Amino acid sequence: MKMMKILAAVLLLAVLAGSAFASVNPKVQLLNYSLSEVPAQPGRVLALTLNLKSMESDNCAERVAVQVTTSYPLSVRGSDTQYIEKLCYLDSPDKGTFVFYLPVDNLATSGTYPVSLATTYEKRFTKLSESNTLNVQVGGSPSFVASVTSSNPVDIYPGDSAQVTVSFQNTGSSLVQSARATASSSGITV
Repeated sequence: MKMMKILAAVLLLAVLAGSAFASVNPKVQLLNYSLSEVPAQPGRVLALTLNLKSMESDNCAERVAVQVTTSYPLSVRGSDTQYIEKLCYLDSPDKGTFVFYLPVDNLATSGTYPVSLATTYEKRFTKLSESNTLNVQVGGSPSFVASVTSSNPVDIYPGDSAQVTVSFQNTGSSLVQSARATASSSGITV
């Protein structure tokens, strides 16, 4: 009977020791990200800022690499991979910050485009990885249509004076700011 109690106590200690709070491997997570403009505009360069953190207080991630993969209309300016030697739980948030510059093609159409992130890191001889997909919204290009909406008189002959109202409509998929229109034609005084 005494032997059974001792055996039960030893088994209980073994179970508790096996479920200790120490982690075996580090865990790196993408905490958040930001974009320099939303939606991204064609012909501009978008800054993508990633904030990663090591989530295990007792294990640092070593040889951390973050790789960004894009597809048209986005591309990566410079290297598509950035590295840090070590990322620990108590490190300042700046240590886990990575900034990538993504040019947007001039002829981009509006839509949502994926950006893939692959984060790899090591601990001792173990290689670990995380992957994320971010969606980047692109605004597209502006496109203008000008049309005469009224004319007084309707028919204008050589030597006549007339008042004409012209309307401009942005039929594109991007906001236009500070637009200017100039009318000119040979033989017509504007």
